[in-house]
Amino acid sequence: MRVGDWHDRQRPGVARRVRAVLGKCELSRHAPARDRAAAVTAPARAPLAGHTQAVATAWTSPDRSLPEPTSEQLTEAEDYQRALYRSHR
Repeated sequence: MRVGDWHDRQRPGVARRVRAVLGKCELSRHAPARDRAAAVTAPARAPLAGHTQAVATAWTSPDRSLPEPTSEQLTEAEDYQRALYRSHR
């Protein structure tokens, strides 16, 4: 039931957002042509990627105690959200 609900309610919005970001991408842009280099840029670093070990440890701890985020982590998350907001305006 939950899977069906996701496909009916959530998937259309997800597909629309993915299409908006990747809709102009073509395989030919990722290969060099005679007169130009490949138009490939490095992917953006995932937000809070440096904290994956702490997240994994918290998720797998028997007592499920979640750590409080540090001020640096909160700042990093806020910066990411601001950049994401600016890129979608």
